[in-house]
Parts: sequence; structure tokens; C-alpha cells
Amino acid sequence: MNAVQDLSTARARRTMEFEDDRRAGAATAQRIVLADTQLLFLDTLAFALRDAGHHVVAVADNCASLRRAIELHDPDVCVTDDNLPDCDVLELVAALRQSQQSCRVVVLTAENDPALMSAALGAGVVGFLHKSRGISVLLDVVRRVADDEVVVEGSFARRKKTEDASATVRRLAGYLTDRERECLTMLVAGLDTRSMAVKLGVAPTTVRSHVQAVLTKLGAHSRLEAASLATRHGLCGDAGPARSSGRDKARTDASADFTTRRRHPSAQ
Repeated sequence: MNAVQDLSTARARRTMEFEDDRRAGAATAQRIVLADTQLLFLDTLAFALRDAGHHVVAVADNCASLRRAIELHDPDVCVTDDNLPDCDVLELVAALRQSQQSCRVVVLTAENDPALMSAALGAGVVGFLHKSRGISVLLDVVRRVADDEVVVEGSFARRKKTEDASATVRRLAGYLTDRERECLTMLVAGLDTRSMAVKLGVAPTTVRSHVQAVLTKLGAHSRLEAASLATRHGLCGDAGPARSSGRDKARTDASADFTTRRRHPSAQ
């Protein structure tokens, strides 16, 4: 009985300490619910999140217990596998959005299916992460979704298109953040990483992160391909850094110039 009481007291103390941190302005601390069918993976994930300063309020191994945990704890973030027994996770996400739950959902997947990624984002998922990306990337995703970003991390090969290509690209571009759109516009204008960093007032490493997010969300394999997609499908419009900096290049000129620019094939 004493052991149970001690455990209950310890849990209460950790909760009070967490709430004190939140009131003191600990920006990175989040209340998190985890869901996965692999208990060993859940334990590892919970340990890493707690070690990073987050508060894991509940874990679940099926949709029913996940739903109850969200209703009971009202977490800031829910991190769940895409394949839980007894329901469709994306239907649960859509239901949470309709019920105006404030919980941000991050989906973990072992699949490389771009259709699943698109469906998840359409349902209201704000983070979509391939399990091969590792714990450190997940911690970064949790931080970024808490800042109201939509984050995709992983390699999701584009499927053979049966729908209109332009409509598909525009739909994917709808998941870009404002800063990522700025970076895409700069790619179209031919700016390199250093020039982009100067214009945005950020570090080059931050620019590389934004550019990698652009490539991932558009399904592009290089900066050149992303810029070509943006030009071909009119993703940047007339706005953006290119115009404000005096670069008023016609899209046809930009497209013709792509083949002559020296560009590394990756975002790095």
C-alpha cells in the first residue's frame, strides 16, 4: 500500500512541477499522449520525451484507449502510429478536429506511401514522420508542431499520377508554411543558401531545414526540381522576395535558365 501511495505522490509531484514549468514559460514543455502497438517502442519513446522535458500523460495501444486518453487529459500533442487496431487513425483525427479538440496530432509511419501522407494532412494531421527518421527528429517535430507548423519528415516517393498533375502539386503546396513559400520563391529566383539566409535574417542551417521541408512536401528530389514545379504550376504567383528585391524575371526566362545554373542535387 505504501508503494502505491509513494507512486501516486511521485506522479502528483511531477505533474505539479510540470505545471510550474509551463507557468514559468517553459516553451518546449508539452503534455503528450502516445499510441503504438509495440510496447517496447512506446517505453523508449516515452523515456526520450520525458528526458527532453515533456510530460507524457498517457500511453495507448489501440484507438479506443487513445480516444479516452485524449478526452481525459486534453494533451497538447498526440503522437500515434498510423496503424492501430480497432479503427482508422485518420478518421479519429478528423473526428478530433470536428469536435474542436486543440490536440495536435503527429502520425508515425513505416510506409513510404505519398497517398497516406496526403490523406493524413488532409484529415488534419500536423506532423507526418517516417519511423526511420529517429528520436531526435521526432523531438524536433514536436517542437515545430507546437509552434503551429505543419511538418513532414521522411522520403515519400511520388505515385504515378492518375489525377491532374497541376491540381496535385497545388494541393501539396497548400501544406507549405509562409516561410517555406518564401524559400520556394527564392529558389525560383535562383538564390543560393547564403543569399537566402541574408534576406531572411536567419542562419544558413535554418534555410537548409526550410528548403528540405519544401522538397519533402512537394515530393521533389532537388532544388532544381522544386523550382521547376513552382514555375510550371504557378505556385509562387507574383508575390515573394524575388519581386521585392527587384528581381522581376519572367517564368519562361527562369525556366530556361535552370539548365545552366550550377546546383547541388540535394537540399544540403
